[in-house]
Amino acid sequence: MKAHTPKIKNHLMRQFIFFMLISLAIVTNTRASYISMETSFSVTDSDKGVFLKLRTQNKGDEPAYAVQFEASVGKAQVTGQTIPQLSVNEETSSDFHITDAFTLPGHYPVIIRTHYQDANSYPFSSITVGFYDYQTPAISDIFIKAKGIDIPGNSRRRLDFTLRNSGNTRQTLELELNVPKELAVNDEIKKIDIGPKTEKTVTFTVENFSGLENSSYAVFLVARYKDNEKYHSTAGSAIVRIKALSSGLSLSLWLIITIITAVILIAATLLLRRK
Repeated sequence: MKAHTPKIKNHLMRQFIFFMLISLAIVTNTRASYISMETSFSVTDSDKGVFLKLRTQNKGDEPAYAVQFEASVGKAQVTGQTIPQLSVNEETSSDFHITDAFTLPGHYPVIIRTHYQDANSYPFSSITVGFYDYQTPAISDIFIKAKGIDIPGNSRRRLDFTLRNSGNTRQTLELELNVPKELAVNDEIKKIDIGPKTEKTVTFTVENFSGLENSSYAVFLVARYKDNEKYHSTAGSAIVRIKALSSGLSLSLWLIITIITAVILIAATLLLRRK
């Protein structure tokens, strides 16, 4: 009677190697889930003040938790109730009644922070900036531009904004750099004077506090000033990208790939020796 044990072992060894190769392919092609909140607002006038409606929709591919609005318009600051969970493509909204928020007619910024968490209770936030005309529209003479920056790991970088006054009057501007809570900024509020038909560069230092590698965050510089008994405001944005300290795969992923590759090589060596 012939023994078939070596053939069976060889067959099992080939299956094992095939399984490890499939595992290696899965590991190297893993894509992380993400949450992306799309936030908007509307303002309705009334004799009793204004009504601010905030909306957000989860455009990512995993649920968001502990979703909460925080907004400022004029002198008013409002905070919404916490929504326990927002599923993929689900939308939620909050309404606020605002009174005595405006001192002058004009163009006011509406600054919205949408706070949320992932399944591991890791906190995130996003910034949305819009505008509301109270009583009378006002066109700003100030224009703002900036280039995005890359921040390696948990370090810090300079972020420059260029402002131009296209008008014929010197203006005193109050500047506020609005960033998500994953980032930190020094002197987020500044005051500057800018002459007519001139440009000026303002620099902020932005630090990565808790942002994840390979993530991008929008930041907004809001400029406000008063002129001719009207309130004026405008905004400029920039993208802050958090880069890995070393290019390529993360250390943990390299470790997994190395272990799987070593097991495959050992198994292949044993298989060749038995032939």
